[in-house]
Amino acid sequence: MMAPEGIPGTAQERTFIAIKPDGVQRRLIGNIIARFEAKGFRLAAMKVTWPTKAKAEGHYADLSKKPFFGGLVNFFSSGPVCAMVWEGKGAIKTGRVMLGATNPADSLPGTIRGDLCVDMGRNICHGSDSPDAAKHEINFWFSPQEIQNWNPATHSWVYETPSEAFGESKQEEPVVEETGGDSSGALEGEAGSTTERTFIAIKPDGVQRGLIGNIIARFEKKGFKLAAMRVMTPSKEKAAGHYADLSKKPFFGGLVNFFSSGPICAMVWEGKGAIKTGRVMLGATNPADSLPGTIRGDLCIDMGRNICHGSDAPDSAKHEINFWFKDYEVNTWTDSSACWVYE
Repeated sequence: MMAPEGIPGTAQERTFIAIKPDGVQRRLIGNIIARFEAKGFRLAAMKVTWPTKAKAEGHYADLSKKPFFGGLVNFFSSGPVCAMVWEGKGAIKTGRVMLGATNPADSLPGTIRGDLCVDMGRNICHGSDSPDAAKHEINFWFSPQEIQNWNPATHSWVYETPSEAFGESKQEEPVVEETGGDSSGALEGEAGSTTERTFIAIKPDGVQRGLIGNIIARFEKKGFKLAAMRVMTPSKEKAAGHYADLSKKPFFGGLVNFFSSGPICAMVWEGKGAIKTGRVMLGATNPADSLPGTIRGDLCIDMGRNICHGSDAPDSAKHEINFWFKDYEVNTWTDSSACWVYE
């Protein structure tokens, strides 16, 4: 199996990109992910996590002698970050170019910092600056089991010679990861309040089509708060457990096979009416019945490729959130814009 940091100098080069607490608070996760997807890079790992001060110090250890080190550590550990591994030819250098200069005032229009931030102390993102840094940061933030090896369906339209990028035709077996507990916790928030939570999953077709950023951005713009997120490849057993209520249906086997066919993006979103509104935002199960403006109405055609799943009731939200996430993976944080979302 390939090392977590990939192979520098090839189409399997990997870089570590983090969206800092300011980017999370400003609901820019979807915007930033969509840029890397549109570029043609492959998302190999992602999670939302709240770093401890010790973790932040380890991340910025090379800057420990700088006078601004303490403030940097305090800020980076002040709230959730979105940690990611992106893969592709020139990912390290190009990733830095896409982020822009450290000081947003020096960043060109079209870069993330050039478009989305003003102050150097709030420059919303971090990216590895060399192969050695990428190797350290990827292994510092992710275990090998969290790195997904999968072949994008679009790779032949991104790389001139796909065989050189991903091997002749042989794909590595994905690392399947079992997560979550026994649905006995209280991770689902309080139904009927602003802390109500719902489980939303972007299925393998949505991941393959590079729609993660688009979908996340819709929930961020709505005003919901992202409490948890992970990219993982479910085992067939995990997929069967997720769809256990449909086990007697004739399409159950196909549903399980498809849901476990590649990485998914599992998320917990929080906000008033999150369960009902989340379903409305997804649209009808059959995209042909989904209204324009909904995710399925805008982004898919066939019911067997309807790109997403959402909890349909408080009981299912409770089960699904606890089934997919452990308590330490669900972040409780204060949203600075809440007073502008809720009366």
